Amino acid sequence: EKNLPLLPPVDSVPMWGFLMNGTNGRPTLHLSAQAVLQYPYKIIVGKQGYSRWTGELYPNCTTIDVFNADQGPFFQDLNVFDHTLFGAVREESLDRITWTDDCGAGCLFNVEKDPTEHVDLARDLAHQDIFKRLAAELKTLNEGNFDPSRGVTSADACMKCVDNGGYYGPFVDAADWYTPLPARTPGEHQKDETLKKTLQVINNKILEEGIAKAAQVVLPFFRNAWGKTLDKCFAVNQEIVV
Repeated sequence: EKNLPLLPPVDSVPMWGFLMNGTNGRPTLHLSAQAVLQYPYKIIVGKQGYSRWTGELYPNCTTIDVFNADQGPFFQDLNVFDHTLFGAVREESLDRITWTDDCGAGCLFNVEKDPTEHVDLARDLAHQDIFKRLAAELKTLNEGNFDPSRGVTSADACMKCVDNGGYYGPFVDAADWYTPLPARTPGEHQKDETLKKTLQVINNKILEEGIAKAAQVVLPFFRNAWGKTLDKCFAVNQEIVV
């Protein structure tokens, strides 16, 4: 009706029978555009962020020490006005602080024998047939990915959020969607109106891009100082004052 792409058929499998007889209802599990699992083998392609093995208790005080030493993990999804910000200028530095490893054409793991995925079998001659089969399967599955255009950001969503007391939700054709808020005090009303005016001012593509570019220039030089303000490690017997 609105000329929008249609969703593919629902991909569902009744699982009760498989659970009862101990069999696998999904021999192939398409985990993402970069991974597929045919138990017990799993293939992963391309770059993978946060590819580190942490301790059983994580995060901990060592996590903070490592972060403060500029060894990550830094944010991978830091955005300003839908512009992704990168914590480093050079790609190799960005990979280091986001704990990114590159599987390239593929890393292969036996998740039954190696559930923590320490042993990459992609170059093992005995597993070449499995590697090639899963790589081809992933490519085929990705051809059916549903990845429509998500549109553009809208200031209307922010305005509706302000009207709803600071909560995001539906904003298109949503006039009767929300329960009315309790009456706002004069101070709250003034604060809301000021915020709306500010949003209207910065709702400008040139201004948004300028702010995002400025943030990108500054971030690599100040990420360490900023990161040190995010977490603090307390000694076991240290009193925490809230």
